[in-house]
Amino acid sequence: MKLAALAFASLFILFTVAFSASYQGVDFTAPAGWKSEPAEGAMGFVPSDVTPETATVLVVGPAESLSGQSFESWLEKKLSDDLLGGAKLLQTSEITTQKQENTTRATLARVIQDAEGIATIRLYHAVTDGRNATIALAMSVSEDAAGKYTGAIRSFFESMMISGSSPRPFQSTATGITGKGERVPEAAMISGTPHGMFVGRSLLTGKSVCLLFLSGGRITRAIPEGGLDSFDWAKHQANHSGDCGKWEMSNSKLRINWGDGGTHEGPLTVTSNGIEFYGKRYAKPSSVQVSALAGRWESSRGTAQWGGEGINQTHTLTIGADGSFHWEAGGGGVVSGRAVYQETRNLNGKLQIAGSTMIFHGEDGSVESYTFAPVPGDPIVAFSLGSNMFTRVQEQ
Repeated sequence: MKLAALAFASLFILFTVAFSASYQGVDFTAPAGWKSEPAEGAMGFVPSDVTPETATVLVVGPAESLSGQSFESWLEKKLSDDLLGGAKLLQTSEITTQKQENTTRATLARVIQDAEGIATIRLYHAVTDGRNATIALAMSVSEDAAGKYTGAIRSFFESMMISGSSPRPFQSTATGITGKGERVPEAAMISGTPHGMFVGRSLLTGKSVCLLFLSGGRITRAIPEGGLDSFDWAKHQANHSGDCGKWEMSNSKLRINWGDGGTHEGPLTVTSNGIEFYGKRYAKPSSVQVSALAGRWESSRGTAQWGGEGINQTHTLTIGADGSFHWEAGGGGVVSGRAVYQETRNLNGKLQIAGSTMIFHGEDGSVESYTFAPVPGDPIVAFSLGSNMFTRVQEQ
């Protein structure tokens, strides 16, 4: 069965048959307001307000036996079917997986151009219980169309289960896990939907902040500690409950319900180097070599960024082209009319960059890891190191 062929044939058909919660061994919750109709070898869904400009269709296939093959091999074959008949793969995301007990999910996005030159955005979601597997495809004719129905598509994907499988929530993981946790995908806008971590700076405190978009509608505005290759969501949420929440996209608008009870809702705008939301810009981190950071960097954050009483924490980081570093830090300010200052760090050593992690090997034998997010630019003039935003004050 070629899901894309069935979906494309259905793009301009308005289905009229009533909602169904199960199809040939697959349980799901159909999107509210969408109409459905069984097609040959699949079940299709189309929004009731669909137009030629926003043409979008959802198709889910029946549960199939893996017959001893791996889920990965089965999925690879299904995806390869979409590239038959002269179709070209124009863009693809990494495959992200979710696992709990005997159930595994896999999700990815691709842009494919068919033999007639028509390009469509295709979102795939596959589910297996280790014995049987199914795959669903959401196909849209444009980014605006995909963005309009993102929330409904995501909810449909998350509701899919092999009949008889455990309905309990999933703990998200991703391909390439090293140890406990999940690998956060690289920051990107795919089909009008944000993925990964975008970084900004609080104008009030000088602290690094972020919008980190994860699967399953999870989001945090607190910079994770220790890098993004093995991110422990449960631990992070426990430590930053008010700064974690749920997000959804609809018609290019982002809505976030935060753990502290607040809600942010408004248009999400793509900028030259990241995104803008709720009047604040967030940069997509770039990739750099240690040598590009050679020079002196400073960071300041605290409660007296704009004068008056309070304490600021300042950091000065001098980096050599060979990765050598000298890191000084201290806290000071005015409290009850008295000036105070305390040195908190004076460390030398060598640093290394491993993806989104900066690791400091101190001469005293200490080893510390921080989430590292350079702000795009040539040369690099700022980077986030954990919750500290460093700006360049002197080149080497």
